[in-house]
Amino acid sequence: MANTWNGTPLDEVQFRRPEVIQWWGGVHQDSVHAILRESPFFDHTTKNGLLWKQTEVNPHMWELVRTRQALETRLKQTNGVEYMIVGEPQPNTDPALGPDTGIWVIRKQDRRKRPPQADEITVLGTYYLVGENLYQAPSVYDIVGNHLLSAMNSLTKFAQSAAPLPLYTPATGYTYFPPTTTKTLAASQALSSTSREASTAPTPADVPAAAALDSAVQSKTTQDADPRAQMALFESFNMMLHYGDEYMDENPLRGEPGNFTFSATKHHVRAKAEAAEAAKVKEAELAKKLEEARLAAQATPFASAAAKKDDEEKTKKKVRDKIKKRRSKGLATNPSTPASPATPAS
Repeated sequence: MANTWNGTPLDEVQFRRPEVIQWWGGVHQDSVHAILRESPFFDHTTKNGLLWKQTEVNPHMWELVRTRQALETRLKQTNGVEYMIVGEPQPNTDPALGPDTGIWVIRKQDRRKRPPQADEITVLGTYYLVGENLYQAPSVYDIVGNHLLSAMNSLTKFAQSAAPLPLYTPATGYTYFPPTTTKTLAASQALSSTSREASTAPTPADVPAAAALDSAVQSKTTQDADPRAQMALFESFNMMLHYGDEYMDENPLRGEPGNFTFSATKHHVRAKAEAAEAAKVKEAELAKKLEEARLAAQATPFASAAAKKDDEEKTKKKVRDKIKKRRSKGLATNPSTPASPATPAS
């Protein structure tokens, strides 16, 4: 049995044959099986199909298939796939709606005989005859899949519609309400319209010469060149290069808006502050020692010059003493040295 009829899935088909219903004298319990036999939902390889096929060659079988009770009693006696009526129209509580609901429920099932136990029934499909229209009930898989697909389509449309709505500013964070710009826009429009109304076209005499413009720009640049501003700008850039990636907080925050946490405990912050204070004291002591050494180095040249002069004098004295000792020692060990002649008296 095909799952489609004229290219349409069977669970989307609405079958109706008024001439068949008229030939069988309307919709009643003995005509439901015959109406189902003419529909695309009917499987001719089932037990029902075989019994209907036998009526073509055996007229005595006609009384069996045209009566619901006799047909279903015969179907219950053997194994195999069959069609059984499991639901009948129920009476209406409101007479204006008719005597009953007019809904017949037909089930396609596989029967397995297990004597002496009850038969094992496996449901293969369900069909509804509502008035003169015959439908196939969709499977649970198709129903759940259809609902999930519908929910996913709705969520996708919602996400696409909501994606461009939130706005983010550092001051307010994420918000779905844009800032009010009506007053600002109106004021700007009024200012621009007033400016256009009061403006007049410039004349050649009103347009300054190019040389005058250059001199004015140079003079303004000279006036604006404040040394203090330049120094402040230089210091700002210098601090940014040295400390641009450091936190100014003692205990910086981690996380994201709505879920901030401290990066360290109070004990860790206190120990870090004490270490920083000790480092400052040590740096101050080192700077003091360097200053003392610098002052001592500045006073050293005068003292070193005097000490150097004393050393030179001592060295010269030692050299003279050595020479004298050598001379005196040489005279005492050499007696043959002739005496110098006496100097005649004048």
